[in-house]
Amino acid sequence: LQPHAPDAPKPQQRRPGRRCWEAPSPADQSWSPQSAEDWPGSDEWDVCDMLTQDYLQRYCDGVDLAEVEALEICVDAVRQNVDALGRCLPNLLRLRLSGSSIMCVRDLGAHLQQLQVLWLGSCGLQDLSGVTLMEALRELYLPFNDVSDVSALKWLDLEVLDLEGNALSDAKDLWELGRIASLRHLTLRGNPVAPPVGGAEWQELRKELGAKLPLLEALDDEAVDDEVICPEEVESVSTWEKGWRFLDHYLETDLELYMDLFLCQDEGPEEKEASSPGRRAWRGLRPAAETAFGSEPDEEELLLERLRAPRVIRPGDTVPLGSPSTRGQVGAFTLLPRRPLEPDDGSVLTRGEAMAGNVLGALKARRGESEALLLDLDIRELLRRSEGALALTYASSETCFLRLEKPLEEPPFSQADEDRLLTHFGNNINLNGTGAVIASPGACPALVECCNIMDKQPYGFHWTRDASLSLLTYLEHSKQFLEVEEGEASLLQTHRGKKQNTMRDEIEHSIDAFAGWVEGVHARKMAANNMGGSTSAAEEAYLEPKWTFDGEPYKGGWCRPQTDGPPLRARLLMKAAKVFPNLKERLWPLAKKDLDWLVDNFAMNSCDLWEETRDDDFVWNRVVQLSALAEGADFTENPNDKQRYLDAIQQKGEPLANHIAGESGEEYITNCPASNMGEDCVRYDKQLDGVLILTLIHGHPMVATDAVKLPSFLDAKVANTVKQLCLVFCKSYPINTQDTDAKVPGVLLGRYELDHFGHQSQGNPWVLITASLANLLYKAAAEVSQGGKADPAWANVFQNSKGDWWHSGWTGSAKDFIAAGDGVLKRLRHHMKDGMHLYEQIDKHSGEQWNAKDLTWSYAEVLGAMQSRRKALKLCGGTSGSCH
Repeated sequence: LQPHAPDAPKPQQRRPGRRCWEAPSPADQSWSPQSAEDWPGSDEWDVCDMLTQDYLQRYCDGVDLAEVEALEICVDAVRQNVDALGRCLPNLLRLRLSGSSIMCVRDLGAHLQQLQVLWLGSCGLQDLSGVTLMEALRELYLPFNDVSDVSALKWLDLEVLDLEGNALSDAKDLWELGRIASLRHLTLRGNPVAPPVGGAEWQELRKELGAKLPLLEALDDEAVDDEVICPEEVESVSTWEKGWRFLDHYLETDLELYMDLFLCQDEGPEEKEASSPGRRAWRGLRPAAETAFGSEPDEEELLLERLRAPRVIRPGDTVPLGSPSTRGQVGAFTLLPRRPLEPDDGSVLTRGEAMAGNVLGALKARRGESEALLLDLDIRELLRRSEGALALTYASSETCFLRLEKPLEEPPFSQADEDRLLTHFGNNINLNGTGAVIASPGACPALVECCNIMDKQPYGFHWTRDASLSLLTYLEHSKQFLEVEEGEASLLQTHRGKKQNTMRDEIEHSIDAFAGWVEGVHARKMAANNMGGSTSAAEEAYLEPKWTFDGEPYKGGWCRPQTDGPPLRARLLMKAAKVFPNLKERLWPLAKKDLDWLVDNFAMNSCDLWEETRDDDFVWNRVVQLSALAEGADFTENPNDKQRYLDAIQQKGEPLANHIAGESGEEYITNCPASNMGEDCVRYDKQLDGVLILTLIHGHPMVATDAVKLPSFLDAKVANTVKQLCLVFCKSYPINTQDTDAKVPGVLLGRYELDHFGHQSQGNPWVLITASLANLLYKAAAEVSQGGKADPAWANVFQNSKGDWWHSGWTGSAKDFIAAGDGVLKRLRHHMKDGMHLYEQIDKHSGEQWNAKDLTWSYAEVLGAMQSRRKALKLCGGTSGSCH
């Protein structure tokens, strides 16, 4: 498709590697790149910088941004303020964002009013809202997205529209397109509503659109007036021919997948004799496989699904600029070499004859001859597991988790350290007597970088989740803060006893104030309408995650709704009612409100814990909801309520249903559903997420119950989950390797591999997740002391203090687990350079703490880990020296 004349004038001052082009002259406004010289074909750039004026100035080699008319860049609308493109480049005429992550055109803002040509191929685009603000737009390229509604386009004077591989499924969509009278070139193939090119239905469609659109010259790259041969009139159309045509539009996206799915399917006569034994074996197996699973999606459908998915921009990624003149030429691209697999190398999904490049075909064939467990797997799930199995085959199986050989003689945080931590922690609770808990009083440069939020205290709000978890930790100190050791001097006993009583009174006062805060939230009458006009003020009390200190929902943009707040709040209130019986009459009715709401709404689609992605089955939300209901059934004295809560648990199912992945013996827990993941989970690849550690720590019911059971901390699935997370973050965080090489024990964990929330959009280790790992290890030690036995899988998680792998002296004793937890806290303590102040993150390069100083939740997790350490030592023998 060549909408511009090939002899169109070229802009001036262009040189190889440029990504921005100045305006050459008023006569050259129609220029569009047509050759390898026009598009820089080999340059690459880092996508992690934020779209500030300074960055765009550097990106364009110092050119005056007001003079830039053409720009090619890759962006992530979730993490970057992409509307800056229009604000900083006021005269932009041509913008190429293909391969970016943009779900709605409105994310581009309202400042691209002069834009004439826009490329948004394979961006995960779903919503065209906001496109009408681009009044000058003449050419719009949207191939391989998920657009299902094109009604907004009728208000534009488009001449070229490419909708290949989208989700148009209704004839009315074609009628809407028929109202764009200015259209000259239209591409529809690959949509459910579009008939095959050249067929009788397509010929009829071409006639109808030609009648409606008087200027239409081409449909699906075929001239409206040309004769097109129907596919059924041709004896055979090779997969090579179909493949190259499909590739011609979007070769630079997922080339290796394309090679797997298309280019190794069929060979001509000249290739068959020279084909490999593996490929000949596949030809023999394919007919039976295609017969058994013929109803499954074919290769073209799977490729369309992959191309429609948004491009995930990884921290540190570079994005190659493609050239239209090189599309379709494999020699223009370099594929990463694959390590050949030996027979029986790997899992049931990868072993056997070499796949000859055709992963999908081989999987279909091998499923027919493999264990019964594979026969019922959907082909998409089979492909996903195969990709994961291959990735694990090539990846190192060694973590950087450096384990101490024995517990520290002195705790990782001294009593003086813990006192200071508790002071900083307490300063954030019951803020100004309101009952609210401030998330952090510190600055948040990460929010400035990701979202251009310039508030002095952007975390200066009350989060239902953070407050509930923090107060639960605070509550624990009312029972065991500064416990008096046997044999201590009476004066010291008296001093500590008084301090403990004072602390208990402060905690009780804070819980009482918090109850008043919750009552105020429920008493609101006027809805904030952040989630639409149908959400009442009463519903907002459960669904709004973030609140101002005067008891009103935060009114800015945020991920809503969030369904983990009510169960966590209910659990806190029930626990507090047991610790402070005099508050029970006030606390239980509030907890019951949350539980009753939960019974009716536990299947609601929700944001995840990190407030980024949406699904109706995140493991964190699922587990804390089930545990809250189990604790409610234990707490209530009303048999009807008890039965309702137990029935809801039964209806929701097992805590980890559809959240176990991995081969037999290597199963681990997943954050997103193990199969049938939602688009957001695929987009961010959040299967392995630090939230899994938090789920294991905070998900176990705090009462004895058979209604909800999670794996023991000693279980193989828990060990494998920890190992998988260590593998991810040992690879992702240079500071982990540096620490291990320097013999600093422990390991640092973060959120997930594709995390962008950090300096220059690069995810970092998180203090609270790392501390929760130490907590998990101390809880495992307590289970061993109470008669549990650690699964041998735990030995695969660690190196020993000498850096040796496998033969690390690990026995699975309580002493081993306490030593491992001590190592984690020691590494964390190693990076605390600002006294006893805790932040949100640790820079993955420098090791300095960063973002959200005095984060309340960080204090809660570190203090909670220290509480668990004391319990583990007490069960183990009382001291680190006596523990065995």
